[in-house]
Amino acid sequence: MAKKQSKDQKPKSTTKIAPGAAQAKQAAEVVTEIKKKKEKKGKKAPKQTISPQKWKAYELKDGKLVKKNKVCPKCGAGVFLSIHKDRMHCGKCGYIEKIKVQIS
Repeated sequence: MAKKQSKDQKPKSTTKIAPGAAQAKQAAEVVTEIKKKKEKKGKKAPKQTISPQKWKAYELKDGKLVKKNKVCPKCGAGVFLSIHKDRMHCGKCGYIEKIKVQIS
C-alpha cells in the first residue's frame, strides 16, 4: 500500500548519497578553505629602513663629511672599527687592533 502525500509535505528526493561521499565532500570543502586562506596571506613587502647609527660614524667639517672611526682593512669601505678601551674591533669579520693605553 502506498502512502499518499499531503499537500503540505514535499516529496523526498529519490537519490541516495553513499555514507563516504558526504565525508569526502566535507574534506574537499575544508581543503579549499585552507587554500583560500593561503592565497590571501601572500608575502609581505620588506621594510625599507635606514640604520639610525650611520650618522654617528660621520662628522661635518667645512661642509664635508669626514669619517670618525677607522675603516676595517679586511672588509673595506663602509665597515668601521668600533672603539673600546684597549682595542678597535670589526663587528663583521672579527678583526682586532690593539690600542696602547697610556697609564697616567
